[in-house]
Amino acid sequence: MSGRGHQPGSETAHLPPTARHGSFIAAIRPPVGNYFGAAAHPGNFDPVGGRTLARRKLAISSRREIGTLVLVLVAGLAPALGVMIGIAATLQPDLSNLSPVHGADPALLNWSGLLREDHSTPPNPGAGVEVRALGYMMEGKRAAAEGQWVREFYLLPDAGNLFHPAHRDGDQMIAVHLADGARVRFSSRALVWVWGSLQWLPGDAEGAKPLYTLERARVQAAEKGEIRRYFR
Repeated sequence: MSGRGHQPGSETAHLPPTARHGSFIAAIRPPVGNYFGAAAHPGNFDPVGGRTLARRKLAISSRREIGTLVLVLVAGLAPALGVMIGIAATLQPDLSNLSPVHGADPALLNWSGLLREDHSTPPNPGAGVEVRALGYMMEGKRAAAEGQWVREFYLLPDAGNLFHPAHRDGDQMIAVHLADGARVRFSSRALVWVWGSLQWLPGDAEGAKPLYTLERARVQAAEKGEIRRYFR
């Protein structure tokens, strides 16, 4: 009787409210979700992703190392390259080993014919003979500025280059003395024709003093193509 006397909803009145059950589940769900979420979303733990990142870093590092190596090589080779370019840009044909072609002007000077093996007399003594010499204008015993009017200069078969001056052996130098009243603008290492009376002087073939002179000389600018035309 007593059980029937209770109201049908009186037994459930002592149970926790639904809201309380919901709050309990809501309270424990985020930690559980976070725990399994870390395993279910392995963005920071995926070994494949780690290897990809490592490979990217290695590629970047390798490119930087290659770039540094290239800069070091360029810095090291730049001076040598500059020297090579300077030599190539200022290099002129050496006339000392060339001979006049057959049938050319008989007055053409053969530089090798001026060599003195015994260091005293020329192989072909010919004082006073008129010759036509092709060579390079060089500064003589008097200093001369570029473009300065001069009456004398040295004629050499070799012009040297920017980093290596021409050899100045006595039997491969001619002191050019222009005719009375004549002058020419000095141009260092310029290729020129010189006509004059060849004179020889005693002295050391390997010394710094010219062993030949061209007297009453006249000068004319020459072109590089004339070397191939008149010499071999």
